Amino acid sequence: MRLPAQLVHWASEGRSARRALFEPACTETHEFVLVTELSLEGARLLTPAPLEIGGKVLLRLPMLEPVKARVVWVSNRIAGCAFQQPLHPAVFRVLLSGVESARS
Repeated sequence: MRLPAQLVHWASEGRSARRALFEPACTETHEFVLVTELSLEGARLLTPAPLEIGGKVLLRLPMLEPVKARVVWVSNRIAGCAFQQPLHPAVFRVLLSGVESARS
């Protein structure tokens, strides 16, 4: 599997109230990555630069809202991320069917 995605580095500000951000914070870093493996609970990414274990990221996958994740392992430019909330199985199937139809 090779699924293009966008990765946004973020840090929690520790606020308990929900809020909307109307423009990205100046410190956000956007990178284009390839998802090489995907499950309901996480993803393996090929990144342009190594990520830091414990780093918090938003993964923007095609057809989905951004998914919050934490970097759990790194090997050079390959990283494993655990999603904060697992993907819903129906959403996962739709995403995979989009990948399969793109291969055809």
